[in-house]
Amino acid sequence: WKGQAESNKILGLQGQDIVPIDGLCVRIGAMRCHSQALTIKLKQDVPMDEIESMIRESNDWVKLVPNTREASMTDLTPVAVTGTLTVPVGRMRKLNMGNQYLGAFTVGDQLLWGAAEPLRRMLRLLIEHQSN
Repeated sequence: WKGQAESNKILGLQGQDIVPIDGLCVRIGAMRCHSQALTIKLKQDVPMDEIESMIRESNDWVKLVPNTREASMTDLTPVAVTGTLTVPVGRMRKLNMGNQYLGAFTVGDQLLWGAAEPLRRMLRLLIEHQSN
């Protein structure tokens, strides 16, 4: 559920337009981050370069990680994102189930996104309101 809700929020989709997403979230001793393996079913076959472009341009904090061992080892790890708002998306590929199925992997700092970020945004709104 969480992967579908958050991904469609990032893409600005709702109602009948949502992209059905399923995934697996495994919590391990990975510092303070959550990592997710996603399986996404698209309504139609979309070329990978278009998908990568959509993800790359979707948000300031999203970082598309090239599908190489080196990039995955340096940029798609809890160590790389701890203490940052960056959410890397990598290991993207079409799955064997068909061209409408996409696999991806993400990592995010749960303390910032899950706990501190909403508070930080609210504090900024309050400060701006007091300044006016």
